[in-house]
Amino acid sequence: MESATEGFAIYNSEFNLTEINEIALRLIGMTKEEMIGKHMLELSPGLENTGRYESYLNVVKTGNSFYADDIVPHPRFGDIHLSLNAFKIAEGLGIIFNDVTERKKTEKTLRESESMLQKSQEIGKIGSFEMNLSTNEVVWSDQLYKLFGLKKEGKIVDYKKVMELIHPDDRERALKVSSDAVKEKKSYKLEHRVIHRNGKILNLLIKGDVIRNEKNEIIKIGGTTQDITERKHAEKEISDLAKFPSENPNPVLRVSKKRVLYANDAAKRLFNVQNRSNIPKLLHAYVNKSISNNVGQIMDVEISDRIYSFSINPIRGVEYVNLYGRDITELKKAQKELIIKEKLATIGKLAGSIGHDLRNPLGVINNSAYYLSIKLKDADENIKKHLHILEGEVQRANSFISNLLDFAKVKTMSFEKADVNNIIKSLLGKIIFPEDIFLEIDLNAELPLIQLDPNQIQDAFQNIILNAIQAMPEGGKLEIKTLMMENNIEIIFKDTGIGIPRKNHQKIFEPLFTTKSNGIGLGLSIVKDIVEKHEGKIEIVSVANAGSIFTLKIPLLKTKEM
Repeated sequence: MESATEGFAIYNSEFNLTEINEIALRLIGMTKEEMIGKHMLELSPGLENTGRYESYLNVVKTGNSFYADDIVPHPRFGDIHLSLNAFKIAEGLGIIFNDVTERKKTEKTLRESESMLQKSQEIGKIGSFEMNLSTNEVVWSDQLYKLFGLKKEGKIVDYKKVMELIHPDDRERALKVSSDAVKEKKSYKLEHRVIHRNGKILNLLIKGDVIRNEKNEIIKIGGTTQDITERKHAEKEISDLAKFPSENPNPVLRVSKKRVLYANDAAKRLFNVQNRSNIPKLLHAYVNKSISNNVGQIMDVEISDRIYSFSINPIRGVEYVNLYGRDITELKKAQKELIIKEKLATIGKLAGSIGHDLRNPLGVINNSAYYLSIKLKDADENIKKHLHILEGEVQRANSFISNLLDFAKVKTMSFEKADVNNIIKSLLGKIIFPEDIFLEIDLNAELPLIQLDPNQIQDAFQNIILNAIQAMPEGGKLEIKTLMMENNIEIIFKDTGIGIPRKNHQKIFEPLFTTKSNGIGLGLSIVKDIVEKHEGKIEIVSVANAGSIFTLKIPLLKTKEM
C-alpha cells in the first residue's frame, strides 16, 4: 500500500482503523501510532453530526461507493481540501484521500481565466457560437448576444429574433449560406449587416468550421462572429483616399491582366514595379478572376514579413481593376493572440475536468492493483507483469493530468538578480543525458547579473534541452552557448536532431500543438510564455533532418516594474 499515489485507509467491519499509508498520515497530520486500532468516531468526533458516518455505514451495507469533498484542519498547513472515495473492501471500508487543494486553486484561476477571455472577446468585438447538428440547438457566447443587441434568455438562441435583426437586403443570402453549411456539413465564411437594437448598422464577419468527434464524424459547427464595422469604414476611407492616389500612404494600383497601368509610390515600393511593368505574379490569378467574372475580391498577401489586405474592384466595361491595399499585420497578430487565449481557456477547462473526473477512478485502479498484488503474491510472472504495467500506466496518466493542471495555473514571477551561467550549470547537473549525446558548453564568463525569475528560466531551459534530447534518438551533439549581443543576453541551444519543418516554426509555440506521438504540446508554449514575461523573445532556425537552433534573448534592462 506504500506504493500508492494517494492516501489510503482501511477500517474493519467494526469501523476500527486497521491500516493507513504514509500519504494519508501526511494529509491528516497524525502518526500511525495515534490512529491504528481506534474507532472512526474517536478519530473524527464530529463526523456523526455531519451525516458522513451514516454514509460510510451505507457503503459497507450496500457495497455502493461514496464520493465527497471535505476540508480538514492540518496541524502545520492549516485547512486542506480533500477528495474522499469510500468503498467496500472485504467486510470493512476503504477510503482514498486525495489532496485537491491545488485543484481548488486551479478552479479559481479558471474562473479568472474565463473572465479574461470574456474581456478579450469584448476588446476584439468577437463572439463565438456552436451548433449541434443532431438537435439544431445553437449556443452563443455572452459577447455574441451583445453584438446583436439581444438579451440572453436561456441557453438556446431564439433564431427568429436573430433573423429579424439581419439587414433586409442581406437576410436571404445569410440564411442560404448558413443553411447550406448545416445541410452539407461544411465550413463557411459570410459577411452581412445587422441592425442593432440601438439603431446602428453593424457589419459582421462570420466564420464557421466543422467539429468532429473521436470517430472523425462531423457533429457540430462552431465558429466566431466579429464586428468588422470599423474595418469597413477604414476600407471606405481607403477608397475615398484613393481618389487622390499619389498622396495615399497605402498601396494603390490599376492593372490589366498583364500590365500595371498605374501604381502610386507606396505600391511601387511594395511590389518593386513601375507603370507599364508586368503585374506581380501573386496578383495574377486574382486579377484575371475579377476581370473575367466582373467580381470584387478581398485578397490577403504576405510581403516582406508584413501582411497586406487588398480590395480588388473591377470596373464594368473595361479590362482593368483597381486595387486598394492596407497593412493589416498588427490586426492579424491581435487575432492570433485572441485565438491563443481561447485555447488557454480551453486548456483550463480541460485541466479542471480531468483533474476532478479522472483522478479518483485512477486512484481506485492503482490501489486495486496494489491490493491484487498482495493477494496474488504467488501468482505466475505473467500476472505480476500485467499488474506492474497497470500501475505504470496509472502513474503516466497522473503525470499527464499534473502537467495540464500546472500549465493552467497563473504563475507569479519572482524576479531577482541572477547569473544565467550558474542557472545552466545547476540544470545540467540535474539532467541525465544519454551516453550517445555529446555536450559542448561555451558560457561567456563576462555576463552580468540580470533581473529574472531563476526557477522559471530554468524551466524554460530544461524544456528546450529535453526537446533536443528527444530530437536525437540515435545520438548527436547538443551545444549550449551564452553571449552578450547589444542590450541582450543570448542563450543558444543547438542540436543535430531531426529538425522542424519550416511550416511548423510558428505552430510549435502554440498550446496543444505537437508532432510527437507521446507529447501534449505544452513544452514550447511554456518556454515562450516565460521568455515573454521577461520581456524577451525566442527565435528558431531549423531545417527538417538537419537540426535546430533555439535562441533566447533576455534584455539587460526591463521596461516594466518587476
